[in-house]
Amino acid sequence: MGKIRKVTKYIYNKAITFLYPAFCVICDDYGMPICNNCAQKLKVSIKKLASFSFAVYDYSDKNVQRVIKSIKYNNDINLAKHMSQNLSISLTEIAALSKTSNIILVPVPIHHNRLSVRGYNQSKIIAESLSRLNSTNFKIYTFDILIKHRSTVNLYKTDSISSRLEALKDSMSLDTDKLDIKLKSEQLILDELVFVIIDDVSTTGATLYEARRALSLRVKQEQIYALTLAN
Repeated sequence: MGKIRKVTKYIYNKAITFLYPAFCVICDDYGMPICNNCAQKLKVSIKKLASFSFAVYDYSDKNVQRVIKSIKYNNDINLAKHMSQNLSISLTEIAALSKTSNIILVPVPIHHNRLSVRGYNQSKIIAESLSRLNSTNFKIYTFDILIKHRSTVNLYKTDSISSRLEALKDSMSLDTDKLDIKLKSEQLILDELVFVIIDDVSTTGATLYEARRALSLRVKQEQIYALTLAN
């Protein structure tokens, strides 16, 4: 049954690609969700934002904003998958810093009300796409173990980090049962892992701090990093 399901999914994806071909989100060129020419023009700013957080692109770049907004609000799943490949450099740096051979990607959760409207969690898509990349130095897993149990206001309406932290305070929790099930099924030891929180964009970092707070219920803070497409 598993093989049949994979073949069916492959045929479905091919059909969708044929019926709804990709166009570059920036220049509308045919063929890819973002063409190579436009991708190379995106303002790269691989940087460490805080003691635990990294970002790849500069969100002040208008084209970077266009990419992020298309992923976040226009249901552009193919673009999210494509852009996730660009996080691999920072992920390699995190693996080197932590000296680990197993990395757990943890997507930032969204509330079930927003999920029902949007239809998907862009951070989860980025994490799952990133986990499929091959590395000879470490293994990558995706654990969708954080829950957004309280809906919060749109944070772009809130400017200061203190206001954002207050708005997000205790809005996330860790699904400890799911964590234990995943650890057992993959035969992993908690203390030997590094957990990387994945999100599309970070401005003040408040969302990442709240996700780290929830995750640290069971995971030591020195084992937790964060990685976003842009800042």
